[in-house]
Amino acid sequence: MNNHKITKIILIFTVCILFANCQPTVRFTNNKQNNNNNNSLAENRNAQKQNNQNITTENKNSQTKNVPQTNIPYNKPAKIIYPTSKIGKHSNKIISVAESWLGVPYLYGGTTRKGVDCSGFVRNVYSELGVNLPRTSREQFAFAIPVTKPTVGDLVFFSRNGRIHHVGIYTGNDNIIHSAINKGVRFESIKGNSLERTFTGFGRVNFG
Repeated sequence: MNNHKITKIILIFTVCILFANCQPTVRFTNNKQNNNNNNSLAENRNAQKQNNQNITTENKNSQTKNVPQTNIPYNKPAKIIYPTSKIGKHSNKIISVAESWLGVPYLYGGTTRKGVDCSGFVRNVYSELGVNLPRTSREQFAFAIPVTKPTVGDLVFFSRNGRIHHVGIYTGNDNIIHSAINKGVRFESIKGNSLERTFTGFGRVNFG
């Protein structure tokens, strides 16, 4: 056998060995890459699925936050219209205390006998009888229980441009006692004057 044939045989043998050694490595490398790619795709799918779940949850939470508050139950007690006989027991006391304020000058924001505004006057009268009323006429209107047939001692409310702006105490026969601007605490009819034009309604306070 000459050298040329020997060299050719060695070359073929070397190629076979190299091919045998490299092929599994290549297959293994390809499988590993495929597995990595599959894992990456699976992770991407899981991440996308999680993102979709988060978005759905956030949308549900957002929708829940936008539910009108009127549909949510709460523990605010309903107003009860107390009978005339109940406040009637306090009528004389209310008017007696209110009359003790007659002549006190009107003072916007005032709360003393040196000067008092309408809601301050009403609040002080009821306070002397152990009832704590809100400070402003609007708050007192919201606090009181609406009535259509007033009795002595009920509150009387007046509004301007759709807003409560004045309050007094009903004394019977369409008269009230109130702290009038530029006039102070006085009795006055609610008929035939600006009070009649701005009259809004009556409210009753619970004495317990």
